[in-house]
Amino acid sequence: HGEAARVDAAAVPARRDIFRRFDSDHNGVLTFQEFRRALQKFGFLLSDEELTTVMRYFDRSQDGQVTYNDFCDALLDEDCTTEMMKPRPALEEAPDSAYAERVAVRTRDRAETEQVRRAVREIGDVLYKRPRMIQKLFKEFEHMTHTNTVGRDQVRVALERLGYSFSIDDITRCIHFVQPHADLESIRYVELFKSLVASYHDVSAPR
Repeated sequence: HGEAARVDAAAVPARRDIFRRFDSDHNGVLTFQEFRRALQKFGFLLSDEELTTVMRYFDRSQDGQVTYNDFCDALLDEDCTTEMMKPRPALEEAPDSAYAERVAVRTRDRAETEQVRRAVREIGDVLYKRPRMIQKLFKEFEHMTHTNTVGRDQVRVALERLGYSFSIDDITRCIHFVQPHADLESIRYVELFKSLVASYHDVSAPR
C-alpha cells in the first residue's frame, strides 16, 4: 500500500502537467475543443459524436466540461478499500442528446467569453496606450450630447472619428463586461471608460 501511494504521488505532477498543457486558457476545465486537441495530440482522431461519448465518461458532473478532478478521477484507481480492484464503470456508447446539448452550450459560452476578452483587450489598447485618448473621446461626446450619457452607437462613432473602427457587437461586449446591467442607449460614459481602463490589465494579463 505504501509503495502504491508513492507511485500515485509521483504521478500527480505528470497528470497536472498534461491537464495544464491542454487547458489553453488555464481556467481549470477542458471544453470540447480543448479535449479534442488533447486526444488528437495522442493520436486519437474522433468524430464529434465519439468525442462527446469519451468526454461524457470523463465528465463526472455531466455539465459539459471536464474539470481537473474529473480528469484525475477518470485516470486513477480509487484508493485501496475492501473492494480491491474495483472495476471501472463502462464507457456508455449510446448517444446522449441532452449531454451533447450541454457540451454545445459550454462551447458557445466559452467562445463568447473569448470574444469578450478580445474586444476589451483591443479597445483597452486604444484607451490605455494612446496619449489623451479618453479626453479626446469625451470631447467627441460633448459635441454629440449635453448630458453625461451616450448610446453604444455614439461610442462606436466617436472611436471611428478618432481613427479606430470597432463593430457594434464589440462595443456592446465591452459595455456589458464592465456594466452588465447598463442601458445600451444611456451609458454614463465617464464611469464606462474608467471601468474599461481599470479592467484592461486583468484581460491583458497572461493566463
